[in-house]
Amino acid sequence: MRRLKGVGLPNVYLLDGVLERPDGAIAYRDLDGLYQALAGAIAMRSGALTGPELRFLRKSLDMTQEDVGRLGDKSSQIAAKWEKGSAPVPLAESNMLRLIWLERFNKRYLAAAVRAFIVESTEAVPCDYVMRFVEGEGWREDIAFAQALAVRRADERLAQALIEAMDRGGLEGFKTIVTVSAADEEEFVFDAADSAQSKEMFT
Repeated sequence: MRRLKGVGLPNVYLLDGVLERPDGAIAYRDLDGLYQALAGAIAMRSGALTGPELRFLRKSLDMTQEDVGRLGDKSSQIAAKWEKGSAPVPLAESNMLRLIWLERFNKRYLAAAVRAFIVESTEAVPCDYVMRFVEGEGWREDIAFAQALAVRRADERLAQALIEAMDRGGLEGFKTIVTVSAADEEEFVFDAADSAQSKEMFT
C-alpha cells in the first residue's frame, strides 16, 4: 500500500496501479481516472467536508473559490478560510458541492445522496480513502479495506492511550488489559490484580 502524495489530501492510499520505473520514478495507471474516482469517493461521503476535501472537489469541478462562496451567498475569502482549515466547512455548502459533482458525473446516485444528507452529522470527520486499480474497469474505492484500516488505527490509538495512562500511574493495580473486538462494537475488559482496587475505566 502506498500513500498518494501531491494531491492536497493527506489520507489517500493506493493498493495497486502504481508503477516504479527503472530510474526510481513513480508513475500511476490512468492518473486522470484516479482523480475522478477519488472525487467520486469524496462526493459519496456524508457529513461536512474537510478543507482539503472541499478544495479537491472544487478543482475537480473546475470551480473557483468565488464560485464556492456564492453557493451560500458568501465571499471567496470565506471559501479560502474553509479550504485552509481556519473555519469549518458548513454542511449546507458541503452538500451543495457534492450534489453538483454527482449531477455532473454520477447522476444515478443523486437520490441516494439526498436521502443520506437528511440524517448526516454536521461535523467534519477525516477519513482514509483507499483506491484500487481494477484491470478493465479503472480505479475504484476499496471501502472494506478503508474500514479495516480505520479499525486498526483505532486499536493503535487505544493501545497508545493505555500505555500513556500506565506511564502516568493511572492504572495501578491492573495486571492485564484485553481488547475484545466485534464487528460493530468494541468491549474493553480489565483483569484487576486486586478486585478491591479495581475501578471502572470504560462504560
